[in-house]
Amino acid sequence: MTARWRTLWTLTGWGLLALVIVFSLIPSPPKADLPLWDKLNHLAAYGLLMFWFAQLTPRRFRLAAGLLLSGLLELAQGLTGYREASLQDMVANALGLALGAVLARRLPSPLAWLEAHRT
Repeated sequence: MTARWRTLWTLTGWGLLALVIVFSLIPSPPKADLPLWDKLNHLAAYGLLMFWFAQLTPRRFRLAAGLLLSGLLELAQGLTGYREASLQDMVANALGLALGAVLARRLPSPLAWLEAHRT
């Protein structure tokens, strides 16, 4: 991965992380009237973050960072006064992290593919 592309991928990852933080802490995040919608959002968001950063960072730090982020955001939600911390959300986050890690190990890197086809 070239430095130019690595910078783009890293900045994109930080942007995705910022979106997760914002949607975790705003008073009324978008909702759909579907069963388990909230848990699926947690699973998808943390899965995407893990999948993305799995292509950019050493493996030994990813899971710990993801779990720390999950716990801190749930704690922050509980402190807002308008959101609540949820063990079920933390479980959905952890499942998303695991899913993203498995997919990153089993699938070819889309970032490497894009880089190879855009040079």
